[in-house]
Amino acid sequence: MLDIGQLQPFYVIKDIKSKDIEFKTVFGPLIQRVYCLGVYFSYNVRAPRALWHIDRNHKLIRWKFIIHGGIDGYSRLPVFLVVNTNNKAESVLEAFTSAVDEWGLPERVRSDKGGENVKVAEFMLVNKGVGCFIAGRSVHNQRIERLWREIWTGCSSFFYQLFNYMEDNNILNIVNDLHMYALHLTFKGRIQHHLDQLRHALTRRPLRTERNKTPLQLWIQGQMMDPVSCQNQDELDNYGIDFDGPVSIDCDQVYVEELDNAPNQDVETLNSILSSHSENYGIDHFIQLVTVLSEHQ
Repeated sequence: MLDIGQLQPFYVIKDIKSKDIEFKTVFGPLIQRVYCLGVYFSYNVRAPRALWHIDRNHKLIRWKFIIHGGIDGYSRLPVFLVVNTNNKAESVLEAFTSAVDEWGLPERVRSDKGGENVKVAEFMLVNKGVGCFIAGRSVHNQRIERLWREIWTGCSSFFYQLFNYMEDNNILNIVNDLHMYALHLTFKGRIQHHLDQLRHALTRRPLRTERNKTPLQLWIQGQMMDPVSCQNQDELDNYGIDFDGPVSIDCDQVYVEELDNAPNQDVETLNSILSSHSENYGIDHFIQLVTVLSEHQ
């Protein structure tokens, strides 16, 4: 006797069509399982701004740096990359609205269920209405996971190794609030500069799967397409899931508390240190800041 469970999806559907059988009734559970496993269905977003994916990256969280990012699902254009020293909803909203000012308002946004996205959800609800914000498990936001790989290679890994070097050589003590304050003053701007350069490069990098068109070219060519699509609730739950994409291994909920009670210090003195040329990737600036801040505690 033929075991239905051994059939490939293609042959199941082919046999169903040939016999004019309502396959939802006969093979509904099987097809749904195939769908969930990502064997048959592929990522499909109809136009630029139809769907943005937003997420945060925790590779530098040991030093209380979090990178918030957003990517256009159709063109794979990174619409924002921002480093923050907190995981507040207000910070995510600020980054998102800056991207909206630059690229326009998307029809829908997909994210995980992290609390830092609540302000973006409210913003979309006010401006686009019900169904415009899709919150699911982090493993369903694979489109942006590809971006995080690029961020790690082009930015995060450098600072990850640098900060570990500083700890290993007793330059940085992460349990010392003054050290952490100096670290953020020294490196937040540097990390953001790297992210800005990388975003610019990724926007113009050819994509092999798109006949070597760049995300910017796909974005421009797609402007004549209609980003509005109608989905029912079941379709919305799976809209924008890339079953072939990498899966997130970050935990869903992470809270980063911003440093309070920063030492009182002349801003001009601090800026003069940070604006000078660094001989060793900013480590000398960090040491100078720690020295100056310690004297004025």
